[in-house]
Amino acid sequence: MALSKKKSPRQVVILSYSDIESDPRVLRQIRVLQGNFNVNISVVGCGREIPQVNFIRLPIPSMLGRYVGYLIRNHRARQWYFFDRHLDTEVRSRIRNADLVVCNEIEFLPTLKNASIKGALLVDLHEHHLGGVHSGLPEKIGFARFKRWQLGHLPLTLKNSGPRLVTSVSEEIADKYSAWLSGERVHSLVNSSARPQQAPDPSLPKKIEGQVRMVHHGMGRKNRGIELAVTALVHLPQHFTLHLLLRTNWIFRLRILLLARLNNVHTRVSFHNPVPFSELVAKLTEFDLSLIPGSNATEHDIYALPNKVFESIQARLPLVVGPNPSVARVVGSYPIGTVATDWTSKALYEAVVSLEEDIRGSSMTSRLDKAANDFSPDKIDGELLKLLLKILK
Repeated sequence: MALSKKKSPRQVVILSYSDIESDPRVLRQIRVLQGNFNVNISVVGCGREIPQVNFIRLPIPSMLGRYVGYLIRNHRARQWYFFDRHLDTEVRSRIRNADLVVCNEIEFLPTLKNASIKGALLVDLHEHHLGGVHSGLPEKIGFARFKRWQLGHLPLTLKNSGPRLVTSVSEEIADKYSAWLSGERVHSLVNSSARPQQAPDPSLPKKIEGQVRMVHHGMGRKNRGIELAVTALVHLPQHFTLHLLLRTNWIFRLRILLLARLNNVHTRVSFHNPVPFSELVAKLTEFDLSLIPGSNATEHDIYALPNKVFESIQARLPLVVGPNPSVARVVGSYPIGTVATDWTSKALYEAVVSLEEDIRGSSMTSRLDKAANDFSPDKIDGELLKLLLKILK
């Protein structure tokens, strides 16, 4: 039931340099705010318009436009080029006068530092920028200093705001940010799937007896362990197949296809077209096992707790994951899968084989049901609501 509401709506501005339609954090923020408060919400972000909010679209630069921006070495000039020049006077006024500003990630922190925010502020730091999120030398040269400069505006942004909260996706990352902010508490708020918890739809395609269809979904890029999943197939029996449900570009897709052919497993690797976020959990129920190898390329990769963990749980898929502590803790606490001993294809293969007999057992099903209930969107929404009540009186 909604909380008692003000006569005049609270004004909320949500900032996120992401595809809003497919961003579970932003969708959850909108859902909780609209379900419990009398609000007018303005969302500044990318992608297609979403209903029931005032959507202010940020243009996504062309490939040429991005490279022009990357050549700008002055941080303030680059901030203006990619972000600030798209925020007109009206948007800046909304930010300044809002009852609540929600800043997702760090892209808009330099903008907010001098915005003289009158209302409350919620900052959601999804990635571990203190440890760095870029592993390659070109990326470090092109992005690392700029990202650290953006993050450096957080302390003053918090100091200049009214009631404020900072959240992050895992306990490990939250603790590191809290220490960096000299003890300012950073709350851990895990991801959740986009739709209500429910058992698999019996009308969906049936799983095939005798086959194990492994799936990896999400963004297709390096440092996700996708290459490990392909090379692990070399050691696995023929009835194991790998299905990739990725949002990616043709370059990464070609890279994976070539790797599969070089290892003579190309007939057992399939690409599937990505589905709308609202249909993702239903699509995942077509498979038998969720493969999330993870990576140790950066400190962020090690401590991340990605959406795909909770989407797989809602689809009632057992998980095989890498030894990333946040993910391993979720999988091991129920338990609902196995954790590889390291980030190699051999360790991944051994983890998959060790789980095969338990994949469709009744004990695994009941443990997955419990995990799905504990991490249901309703419960995670409730955690966000408790935090919002601390700053929205």
